Amino acid sequence: MSFSQLIGIPRPLQADMNAQGVGAVRTSKWQNGVVFKEVITDWQPNKQMLYQFDIDPDLIPDNALDKHVKLGGEYFSPLYGGYYLAETANGQTVLTLKTTVEDNTNFTIYSRLWGEVIFQDFHNSLLKLMKSRAEKAV
Repeated sequence: MSFSQLIGIPRPLQADMNAQGVGAVRTSKWQNGVVFKEVITDWQPNKQMLYQFDIDPDLIPDNALDKHVKLGGEYFSPLYGGYYLAETANGQTVLTLKTTVEDNTNFTIYSRLWGEVIFQDFHNSLLKLMKSRAEKAV
């Protein structure tokens, strides 16, 4: 179990896209009834997929997340993110996930450091899940 799960951040369950390319919408479903959308803003097959979060905080159950980490809430909100693929010198592929978050807390450096620790752990968990699923598909 990851650190982010230990502190109550739901695990991802599935993500589906309604199409491919710019303008497509990816719907992410998580534990505790958390659902949000990501609108694709850049689509470069085998290179990158960038998106902007489309989060309606009223559609996320109040008890699904702590009020300080509620998506689209008063304290912070993820703005955009992306998946990036890069080939290494030995022919392997590295997948990187990045997320840009708006921090509305008054804790500045403290909240930014904790946010980075939590997002790094969260990203690692999500990327491990994607790796596992991709390797099963081969």
